[in-house]
Amino acid sequence: SALKDHLGIHSLTIKDCLNPLLPPKVERIDDWTGLILRYVNISAATTDTKPEDYVQSYKLVLLLGPNKVITIRRVQGFADFPKIAALLASWKRHITMDELVNKFLYDIIAGFSACMDKLEDEFDLYDESLAKASDVGRQRNGAVMVQRLSDLQRYVRTHLMLVARTRMVINKYFKLTGIKSPFQDDIKEALTTVQYEGDQVYQNVSALLQLHLSLMDFRTNQLLYVLTIITVFFVPVTFVAGVYGTNVKMPEYDWEAGPWYF
Repeated sequence: SALKDHLGIHSLTIKDCLNPLLPPKVERIDDWTGLILRYVNISAATTDTKPEDYVQSYKLVLLLGPNKVITIRRVQGFADFPKIAALLASWKRHITMDELVNKFLYDIIAGFSACMDKLEDEFDLYDESLAKASDVGRQRNGAVMVQRLSDLQRYVRTHLMLVARTRMVINKYFKLTGIKSPFQDDIKEALTTVQYEGDQVYQNVSALLQLHLSLMDFRTNQLLYVLTIITVFFVPVTFVAGVYGTNVKMPEYDWEAGPWYF
């Protein structure tokens, strides 16, 4: 209510700010521009951190008004935006509002890039593990590896969707402001680079998953081949044993060496 009553921010903008699951979005109502972004911060992640922990995104809202900047964010562990205090402190003293927003965007893109690098490192570990595993090991741990690769594929796809959405929102923000700056092309190029790297990681993970499934199928086919060979030898013997195991007198019993002819 304070944002609406004292600063004149529209209720629809405030409603978007309070939605924690809202995807990246930008809108301009009256004198205020609401720039809603999502960021990842893996600065405190370690080698033991799981992918599902550092790919989680958090909402950051920038309300840009007449000579005013309001930020709304959730502080949760290491997911807090790392440089927000320093950026706000430098505003008005050293940089303009447009430069401030550009620095926010640079930091968000840097988080996307670092997260994609982490996902690529996870892929390299799985790739190396698959290359070193024996046929028996791949068959024994096949279900676990398929689950991990499927999860990694889902994380990369979700991250790519977030990058693509952010790219669309930033392009729309630049059109709304109408301000031309050499930093805008640099920001767009950085987002394009992250998206390209993500596409490469996603394709590599998908290819590795298909390769692993193919190797598991090949191993299964080898086992079925051995079982087929064994069956070829034992089915005739089983048939003869079934015929002569009955309590019915067969005609060849009266022949000399009749059973052997049969």
